[in-house]
Amino acid sequence: MSELDYHKELVGRVIAHLVKGGLRRIDIEPGDALSIMVETHGDEEKVVEEFSDVLRWMRDEQLIRVANIQAVGVGDIFLGVQLTAKALEAIKQPQESLGGSSVQAEITEKNGDLGSDIYHKIAEAVGGFVGGFTKSLGSG
Repeated sequence: MSELDYHKELVGRVIAHLVKGGLRRIDIEPGDALSIMVETHGDEEKVVEEFSDVLRWMRDEQLIRVANIQAVGVGDIFLGVQLTAKALEAIKQPQESLGGSSVQAEITEKNGDLGSDIYHKIAEAVGGFVGGFTKSLGSG
């Protein structure tokens, strides 16, 4: 799996993690990287750094709202993380790539790990709706 595909999967996993929390503000710490990512590339330090970079990118692309970011050693603590209105609207839309299902339905109807393919489709579905996302990630 390329680094870009790995990061796309991470975007999908973060979205799924936040959907499960609803609109509750969630704090995401460096240690959460390993449980959210499941499959990791490199040592723990590299994983945590990439996880923080992807979360910062999601914030900059207005997929997530973050109340505060605290830098700690390796990685960051993201306080008060929520999906934005744009992201919430995107996860409700039926997606051809998900067989007409919405991202929200895929996440809530299936418990446990959805699998790499579904997480990529989640990232692409949200990105396609928000616009510019897929272009900024590159096609894949």
